[in-house]
Amino acid sequence: MKVYIFQSGKEPDMVGFTVDAAGANLPTALAPWAAWTAWTASEEEAAIEASPEAPAPATAGASAAAMAVIERDGFYVARAETIAHMTGIPWVR
Repeated sequence: MKVYIFQSGKEPDMVGFTVDAAGANLPTALAPWAAWTAWTASEEEAAIEASPEAPAPATAGASAAAMAVIERDGFYVARAETIAHMTGIPWVR
């Protein structure tokens, strides 16, 4: 799954992840959204997600839970601090 990453212009500490390249489905209350980058799951990650033995999102960790929300709703929004804690990557520009 390819996910596009945006930063909220209204609240710069909010980051949106969406399957929509334009970010049109991100919450308007946090608009405008500035495109940041895109991320695609690796073949290994995709195979793990597709596996019948894959853990339920609720027990698979924060990243898997976020991916499940993106698959269900088309987007996921979180504070940059939360994402930085999960990934080790500083998300606020």
